[in-house]
Amino acid sequence: MRILFVCYQKYVQPVINGLQSQLSHVQSTELQNPNRQSKPRVLIVDEDRDFGDNLLNILALEGHEVELAHNPNVAEKFLLAFTADIALVNIRPGNDSGIDLITSLKRINQDILCVIMSPHVSVDIAIEALKSDAYGYLIKPFHTDELIATLNRCFEHIILARANTAATTALRQTRARLEARVAERTASLQEEVAQRKRIERALRDSEARFKQAAHMAYLGHCTWDEAHQNYIDVSEEYARLFGMSADQLVAMSYEEKKKIVHPEDRQRYFTYANQAKKNSVSFDIEYRIIRGDGAIRHVRELGGPISHGDRQTHCTGTLQDITDRKETELALEKAHAELEKRVQERTRELLYQASHDSLTGLVNRAEFERCLQILLESARTESVHHALCYLDLDQFKIINDTCGHIAGDELLRQLGELLPEWIRKQDTLARLGGDEFGVLLERCSLEQAERVAENIRNGVENFRFIWGDRTFRVGASIGVVAISETSKSLTAMLSAADAACYEAKDQGRNRIHVTHKDDVELARRYGEMQWVSRIQSALEDDRLTLDFQKIVPLDPEHGKGKYYELLLRMQDEQGHLVLPDCFLSAADRFSVSGKLDRWVVQTALQWLATHPDHLNEVYLCSINLSGQSVGNETFLDFVNRVFDETEVPREKICFEITESAAIENLTSATHFMDTLGSSGCRFALDDFGKGLSSFAYLKRLPVNFLKIDGMFIKNIVNDPIDLAMVKSINEIGKVMNKKTIAEFVENDQILERVREIGIDYAQGYGLGVPRPITEAI
Repeated sequence: MRILFVCYQKYVQPVINGLQSQLSHVQSTELQNPNRQSKPRVLIVDEDRDFGDNLLNILALEGHEVELAHNPNVAEKFLLAFTADIALVNIRPGNDSGIDLITSLKRINQDILCVIMSPHVSVDIAIEALKSDAYGYLIKPFHTDELIATLNRCFEHIILARANTAATTALRQTRARLEARVAERTASLQEEVAQRKRIERALRDSEARFKQAAHMAYLGHCTWDEAHQNYIDVSEEYARLFGMSADQLVAMSYEEKKKIVHPEDRQRYFTYANQAKKNSVSFDIEYRIIRGDGAIRHVRELGGPISHGDRQTHCTGTLQDITDRKETELALEKAHAELEKRVQERTRELLYQASHDSLTGLVNRAEFERCLQILLESARTESVHHALCYLDLDQFKIINDTCGHIAGDELLRQLGELLPEWIRKQDTLARLGGDEFGVLLERCSLEQAERVAENIRNGVENFRFIWGDRTFRVGASIGVVAISETSKSLTAMLSAADAACYEAKDQGRNRIHVTHKDDVELARRYGEMQWVSRIQSALEDDRLTLDFQKIVPLDPEHGKGKYYELLLRMQDEQGHLVLPDCFLSAADRFSVSGKLDRWVVQTALQWLATHPDHLNEVYLCSINLSGQSVGNETFLDFVNRVFDETEVPREKICFEITESAAIENLTSATHFMDTLGSSGCRFALDDFGKGLSSFAYLKRLPVNFLKIDGMFIKNIVNDPIDLAMVKSINEIGKVMNKKTIAEFVENDQILERVREIGIDYAQGYGLGVPRPITEAI
């Protein structure tokens, strides 16, 4: 037993400790190392020297290491001397040199992430950029926050790739050390076996050199009469091995003596012994015996025939108890087997942790990308078709914000258990990060992939998440793309799937968007990008204007002065009016809404400041804000600065924020409202009741007005359900001490009905159409 203990302490325990230490190193050093690089290194390639110099200064102030190449032809030389993580590459209209430059940069540093910059992006160039290895694109000019957000997303991708590489390297090192340790232990065991064999050979040689009598002094010996099948003589040591006296052993019958041999070894023993006697050769055999007291012992018997003339008359032999040696060998074998088992289990555990998400148990992003690369190669070499689904949960942020991250993690864990039930057995399901999931459908047509995606969407829609005494519904927006022999790189495929997913969100969420060749929706998405340039041109050319629409009090006690909402309008290049429905969705999608909000706030407050007589008559002036602005801390500073510059009383201004924007940015929206509200500004929750309506959010949002969504108001006369909805919203508003405003009041019947309900204010074409702000005086 001491040998077993020493073996365990010397070989088993160090290997286990080493594996545990290695796993800790992989998990903490690479993924949680506080000293790792905190900012990506950036190479800027732009022929516009002023823009490039400004961009370099901005990034340098943000703490980035930056190099600037004004000439794309020498950008490769810069990259050879400066190891950049991200390249910001300008593409001029009608020039493909930027796309070619990305290929050259990737050839020098395959890990670099390239982001395209361009003031104008046509559909063809946009689609080509999406299919290339470019990670993303920025529309010039862009806001600093948009640039930093893009760089941060790129760097998160880089850090994840490095962490996966480090984990793989650490796992290989662990396996190499493990294999070396096993090889060392195997060699040690082989040496022990060889040593034992040398000892056994030495023993046999010694027995051959010395007479059997020398051994009989310390080993049990016997003489056997072949003719009568009984013992002639046995030593006391021999008999003692069997747990009886020599006389008892000699007096036993042959059948009784046979039963001394263990039943499992009996046939083997007698077959071997008879064959040795038949051939008149010595024998050496190990077997088990059953002692007189029932104990089982391992023995080794050596012997040979004694002949008289040409006839064998007797056999003589010795017997040695080898039980201790056998038990030690068995213990060593057991310890070795246990060691191998633990090594295999730990290796499987390390491999699993390196390729699976710890929260959901699904495949992680690194393993998913490895599997996607395999399908891309098989599609090119075997001409088979696969599909990729990119899934993003709708309203997950609401659960995180209202119930905390623990609830969000539990939701993801539950969905991680359910999602495999809604796909095919051969499909690969992964959590890609946050509330995003990916599905690889092997050997699957695009039509069949759409059916699988619909099965997933339907399953998520019917799922109910319960947290405490609250029940939540979630949805799933899913993008589906085909994997074929014409598919580009892994990065391009993921970008295409991500774009399809966000197209599904743009179309209303909780739906599927399948990307086909010459995708009309994708072209529409890039067509909307043209609005970005048109909006930018309108800002630069001062072609934006403000209209106002009055909001009428329905109770005479509320008549404190003029109350109206400011509405944004645009004039196109020919001077024609462009309504906001044409360009606001594109502004939201491509992060331009913040610029429009700044223009509206600046223009509105300056106009009010220059018309003090009118300002004295104003009760409230409502200004609409987008979700992008509400979630931007710098916008809050901007608003405060404009108030200070214009000296417009803050209690004269009411900011309108849509319900969906407030809920999607719940924490930042609450902070925004609290900060400005404490200084006198008021807030209205616009389009209340549309889509994500929940009275629970009103407890957290410090709003003064609820603007009931017009889709309920316009049918209130004929639809009893809309009438009940409006009554409920109004009653809740009154209980929470909030004023209510009815939108889309288009005729006298609607006006009379909302007045009967007790709504405080009304707005709509039946009370006044939007007019230029100059007519408000």
